[in-house]
Amino acid sequence: MVYHRVNTPMVESTTSRFSFPATFSPDQSDGGFVFTVAGSARSLTQGDSMEQALAEAADCLEEAML
Repeated sequence: MVYHRVNTPMVESTTSRFSFPATFSPDQSDGGFVFTVAGSARSLTQGDSMEQALAEAADCLEEAML
């Protein structure tokens, strides 16, 4: 358990790890790669390169968790 002081009161914060069945697929029509997470309509993104697709995937998962 980790505690962070935010404007005087103590706020409890924990870190969790999650596993997601995800797929990177070549985009046949536009090039690049498409990232999808099985069973999640909110987790879909793409990138022009694998590096960009990985960065977009990390951002996508972060947003989906909010």
